[in-house]
Amino acid sequence: MGLLFLKQVKKNKLFFLLFSFYILSSCDSLFFQPSRFLYLEPRLVGFQQKLISFHGYKNHKLYGWFFKTTIKTKAKATLVVYHGNAQNISAFFPLFVWTLKHGYNVFLFDYSGYGGSEGTPSRTALIADSIAAYHWAKKNTTTPLVLVGQSLGSAIITASLPQIKDKKAIGAVILDSGFVTYRQAANDVLAKHWFTWALQPLTYLLISNEYSPKDLFEKISPIPLLIIHGTKDSVIPFARGQKIFELAKQPKTFIQATGIDHIQAFKNPIYQKKILAFLKQTLPAM
Repeated sequence: MGLLFLKQVKKNKLFFLLFSFYILSSCDSLFFQPSRFLYLEPRLVGFQQKLISFHGYKNHKLYGWFFKTTIKTKAKATLVVYHGNAQNISAFFPLFVWTLKHGYNVFLFDYSGYGGSEGTPSRTALIADSIAAYHWAKKNTTTPLVLVGQSLGSAIITASLPQIKDKKAIGAVILDSGFVTYRQAANDVLAKHWFTWALQPLTYLLISNEYSPKDLFEKISPIPLLIIHGTKDSVIPFARGQKIFELAKQPKTFIQATGIDHIQAFKNPIYQKKILAFLKQTLPAM
């Protein structure tokens, strides 16, 4: 009976070890969950987009949507949106089109492997795609650019900026629901479930911190930076947003989105007003 018990323990340990490595080897894929599904057509909710195409990583053809401001005078700025790790622009555009009536254009694009864009997502690919999107917006608009990153998009913007030589077109950067390092973000995910909680130490062996934004937040300066994080963020803890603010240099502003979950501040009227106030104060300097 004792020998059978020991064999079972060893078998369970082997299973747990294999399961742990399976979970963690898949952890990097948590950062890339692309979808080609059309979640919502803009025309069905009263908006008209212009289909944009340009080339990104390894000359992959990428697609985006451009929404023109609904005001009759010249647009104040163009929001260039770097979305999160899942879905595609057809799921994210509703978070931003409210800015159209306040004088802003909105340009959203899909990374490699997302939506209609060619290729396969990776950190290297997304950074190259993001730089290409910036250059498209700079070339094809005459307004200041406001780079808006949500969740994974925050890390991608932060890693992209040091590789952009001419930043004169950038009026501001907004980082919403961002994280500090990829390993820490993986730990945050694992810590949410009892059956993965014990696996957290293994992220240091199996998750790369390559292109993590931790040491790059300070390099955003002197571009005005707005950091937004919800106190009820169920994906990336509120403390991560506070840490980003600590690491960044002036000029910087922090919006504590009280009671708000992951990347939901842009749909809340209270925080919409705060975002508009930041832009109004920041952009005239250009």
